[in-house]
Amino acid sequence: MNWKNYKEEKPETGKEVLAYHPSWIDDDSNPHGTRIGFQCDDDFVSAFWSDYSDCYITISHAECDEEDNCSHLIDERFLTSIEPEKWIELTSLID
Repeated sequence: MNWKNYKEEKPETGKEVLAYHPSWIDDDSNPHGTRIGFQCDDDFVSAFWSDYSDCYITISHAECDEEDNCSHLIDERFLTSIEPEKWIELTSLID
């Protein structure tokens, strides 16, 4: 697979991708450290499983940086790793 480094190349705005960050690894809810997400202007938005809420929520700087909006829902290690380390286009996985 051709994973791209997020710091070197961002996904096309609005295009859904599979993203990865080692800090996203959770033995119970995300053993591979992956999320579905997309680039939105200068922010990355992804779906995050919240054990606190028992559902998926969106996580991004726009949602979570203001007044600790997400701090009660998400462990601090996830808030400091909102952007992925690597990403791949979902169509690459289908071909």
